[in-house]
Amino acid sequence: MCMTKTTLKTLAAIAISCVLTGCKNGELPEDRLTVEPYDHEAMHRYYKPMYEAALAHDMSLADCHFFPHTTKLNRLGIRRLERMGPILEQYGGTVRYETYSKDEDAVRNRLTSVERYLADAGMDMKSVTVIAGLSGGRGMTNSDAIRAEDNFYESTLEEIEMSSGQGQ
Repeated sequence: MCMTKTTLKTLAAIAISCVLTGCKNGELPEDRLTVEPYDHEAMHRYYKPMYEAALAHDMSLADCHFFPHTTKLNRLGIRRLERMGPILEQYGGTVRYETYSKDEDAVRNRLTSVERYLADAGMDMKSVTVIAGLSGGRGMTNSDAIRAEDNFYESTLEEIEMSSGQGQ
């Protein structure tokens, strides 16, 4: 019986200390590097500029940005064009629609749908063109891709050897 009372007291003390130290009235935990609370925007502040730079370089749409078998943009396509909007508004450019479809009418209708969306959003269509073609980024050459893959496998092997003690 004494063991049970001692165990219950210990558990109660642990629970109380966890509540007092672990919970701060619903406050978000802090980022240990920047000592700022985590929230939706704070988590993405590092990635947003990278995404926008990549989007400015690429400026493309694909079949996944449309509802299947239709010319209507889906939510993903609308969001992509919304993010592309400020870039197109400031610098103009070419939006490329990359597709494997051989149906020329469907492709032309999807291009028209994108043009109409941008025009309805207030875009100056004199500085923006919408074409069917490969995405706009330079991409990576095959020799760069092979070298990157080799570097990945070599670094992974080194990490495995170091963690298992074989690399010492």
